[in-house]
Order: sequence, then structure tokens, then C-alpha cells
Amino acid sequence: MRVVTGKHAQMDEVHSGSSVMSQSDLRLHFGLGKAQTVDLIEVKWPTTQKVEQFKQVKVNQILTIREGSGIGAPVNPKTK
Repeated sequence: MRVVTGKHAQMDEVHSGSSVMSQSDLRLHFGLGKAQTVDLIEVKWPTTQKVEQFKQVKVNQILTIREGSGIGAPVNPKTK
């Protein structure tokens, strides 16, 4: 996944490995500083190599992105 805010781009991959009685977190977390929106989220799916793009996405939420279905209903984290 690639996330772009302004001139700043970040990349990360989901690591689905696990071992005895454990599992890697399947969520990706990006620090966006003071940005209010993400200019571009780009997802390259490993099974099909297709690339999906999502533009102008609000920050401070947990997104579920499914191949071919796009972004599901966002979950807003609780603020203190």
C-alpha cells in the first residue's frame, strides 16, 4: 500500500505470517502529521497484481479495503 499526503509518500505491506498461538496484525498504520486528508491511497493486490486507487480520504479513521469492493464503512477511533 502507498499513501500520499502532499509531497510525502509512505509505503507498507501487510505481513500475514504467524506462529504458534500468535498472528501478525493485518492492519497498516501511517503517521500523517497535521494532514486533514490523504491525497492518494494506492493498493496493489498480491494475488491479481491489480492496483486500486482511492483519493481524498479523511484521516484519523480505520479503513477496511477489499479487493474490487473498495473502502467499507470507516471506523473512527475514540479520541481522549
